[in-house]
Amino acid sequence: LHESFENNRLKFENSSLSESFWFCVYDRSVADVSDIGEWWDDPEDENAPGWKVRKQTRDIVRLLNQVTEIKHIVAPYFMFMEDDFYLCDNALLAMYHTIRKANGYHGESGWISIRVGFGLNGIIVHSPDVPTLSGYLLKHIKRRPPDHLMVEWMLGETSESAATTRGRVAVISRY
Repeated sequence: LHESFENNRLKFENSSLSESFWFCVYDRSVADVSDIGEWWDDPEDENAPGWKVRKQTRDIVRLLNQVTEIKHIVAPYFMFMEDDFYLCDNALLAMYHTIRKANGYHGESGWISIRVGFGLNGIIVHSPDVPTLSGYLLKHIKRRPPDHLMVEWMLGETSESAATTRGRVAVISRY
């Protein structure tokens, strides 16, 4: 385990704040890595994801699967945020405002995602959509990198992803 992860887990695990933190440790139930392959087995096509990118997708799927299994946390939304993504002052207020605006313009169930960042950072989705998104990423792990698959899923670019979006819009927020 990462040293700082373990230090923080031990610090908060038995503290009064323990219900505010959840530490996800490697989930071996998603251990079938036959779709990841090895570095020497990478496709010749430069547009197909290599084994490191496929591993990244697998790690994202693993996290999404673990998040959906947490029954004591009931949150209407899920936001992708990598460890190198820093929030600016008042970011939570800005996201709250952005979600309220999206709900106001499109209705609470009228949007599939809200993008408030770049790459896989700052993408907000409805929590009930997380299992479907996870399955989509896993199914297409060899075809495209995860950030490309995410855009494809949000915009309904394929017949499969369009069936998921059901006409809901992908919202992009500038501020």
